[in-house]
Amino acid sequence: MTDISASEKLEVTYGMMFIYGLGRSAEAIKSRVFETFLFFYYVQVLEVPGTYAGIAVGIALAFDAVTDPFMGSFSDRFRSRWGRRHPFMLLSVFPLTITFLLLMIPPDGMTSFGLAVWLGVFAVLVRGSITLFHVPYLALAPELVGEYDRRTTLVVIRNIMGIFGSATAFFVGFNYFFASTPAFENGQLNAQAYPPYAIAMTILMVSAIFFCVLGTSKQIPYLNPPSAGRQFKFSDIYLDIAEAMKNRSFRAIFVAMVFFAVYGGVHSTMSLHMGTYFWELSPGEFTIYALTILFGALSGLPLAYFSIRRYDKKPTYLTLITLSVIFTTLPVVLRLLGLFPGNDDALFFPVFLTMIFLGTTCALAAGTASASMVMDTTDEHELLTGHRQEGVFYGAISLSGKAASALGHVIGGFTIDLIRFPLGSDVKPGTVDPEIIWELGFYFGPMVALLPVIAIWIISGYTLSRKRHREILQGLGRAEPL
Repeated sequence: MTDISASEKLEVTYGMMFIYGLGRSAEAIKSRVFETFLFFYYVQVLEVPGTYAGIAVGIALAFDAVTDPFMGSFSDRFRSRWGRRHPFMLLSVFPLTITFLLLMIPPDGMTSFGLAVWLGVFAVLVRGSITLFHVPYLALAPELVGEYDRRTTLVVIRNIMGIFGSATAFFVGFNYFFASTPAFENGQLNAQAYPPYAIAMTILMVSAIFFCVLGTSKQIPYLNPPSAGRQFKFSDIYLDIAEAMKNRSFRAIFVAMVFFAVYGGVHSTMSLHMGTYFWELSPGEFTIYALTILFGALSGLPLAYFSIRRYDKKPTYLTLITLSVIFTTLPVVLRLLGLFPGNDDALFFPVFLTMIFLGTTCALAAGTASASMVMDTTDEHELLTGHRQEGVFYGAISLSGKAASALGHVIGGFTIDLIRFPLGSDVKPGTVDPEIIWELGFYFGPMVALLPVIAIWIISGYTLSRKRHREILQGLGRAEPL
């Protein structure tokens, strides 16, 4: 394909990396709302049965898994004076605004089934809208930066912005919109708080997208064009994915992500139920919990950066993701065994926060390593096939993650009904049958912990290293790192 030499590229400064990274906060805000509040809102506040809500969210994720590779393949081949990626990133703003607000502000008087349908339809539309932005956005990263370690730097900066976006959605939610009131000690049970919260989050998401698109637009003339003669056809989408799957390293990441995504889907579906009823956190404790996650995530980024430089990406990822699963699961397992401090014990909250901090630190460090690992597979693919298809790779990764996460959400919703968890905003922490609380923790903790263990074993098939990537760049005629 036609490539642009290092001397012809506009330098990507740290300032440009931060502007690019800002876009990650938009998707992070959407994800935090979906993973923390959406399921809880529809199930516990609007009283939609957990199975209905889980299936609705699962369908949305499954639909998203189809649109992501389409968006990746289409943007790989798209030609315009504004480049391959930027037109779609900007186009996402209007549909995202409308569909997100409608999702979070359903009409009054709907039945439980009607609300479940509304949830499914508008969750599909929100995810489709964010796909217009996020898949081209991710595919833009390896075009901006090609050198092995600078890619890690870019991912670190991108993750920093994502962390702040996610933390903002969490922190603002619990400290302002879902703060305690005389009527609702646990503000997340207040149905009237969700519409203004949705409006605030929409403004933040749209602003982040605008700044990202406009701030990186000066790079458009210097980005790689589509491969010559490769016009978009619908039939090529999954042929492109099949071609990508021939790459052993990419295949290992793809399959491992399936297991991690099911694990994550179950956790995100049940997380606010766990915090509210299993750990019995107050709104103030939720705030401290959010800050702990924030600082843990920020601590994970320098850990990833220096670990990768010393030990390389794969060993860093394997070590840190293993520790993350241990720190995340251990408090629940110990509580189920009666070995963890009770919720009223003075030791409970400090010990709990310590485990959350360590688990988050390791998880974000591992995530940084894996994101950089995916970038490197796009270069190997180009060397082997002659095609540069970042969009296909990120669309395929998103497909595996979201399709499996859909299953995780369905499992999580089914579990809420299976254990007969009582619904309604009048269900107070400390009033639920202890046997149901035990079952909630069992399914959330040890039951799903086997999934990441399988994923860790699969990811060992990844073969790229710093040395191999240098050889790939030399094979592509890029003797000097980009």
